[in-house]
Amino acid sequence: MTKEIWRNIFKVSFGVLLLSAIVAVVIAFTPYFDYTIITGALLGTIGASLSFTFLGYVVSKAVEKDEKNAQHYVQASYTARLLFMAVVIVVGIKLPYFNGYMTALGFLLIRPSVMIVNFLDKKKAKKDN
Repeated sequence: MTKEIWRNIFKVSFGVLLLSAIVAVVIAFTPYFDYTIITGALLGTIGASLSFTFLGYVVSKAVEKDEKNAQHYVQASYTARLLFMAVVIVVGIKLPYFNGYMTALGFLLIRPSVMIVNFLDKKKAKKDN
């Protein structure tokens, strides 16, 4: 994987962490807040970051393959990523140390984080030109 891919993975992972922290701060002002909110947010962020890193690895490897093999490779990795996400979310739900909602939220925050990173990168590119 290239440095640019790693840089984007870091940006998106940081975005997921930041968005999870914002949600945790909002929940802190409600009677539902306890330590499991924070641990669930951390578990979800770590799981989402690992899933996104695996996606970056798979895409970088798929580009090197021919079209048919790349398609099979990406489909197989999709199943593996879904299984990984399910395991992390089930752990977050079943263990009393984590809040299951906050664990699942980490995976839901990947797309908004990617959108924010893309927006900021386009804004920076526009400013540099």
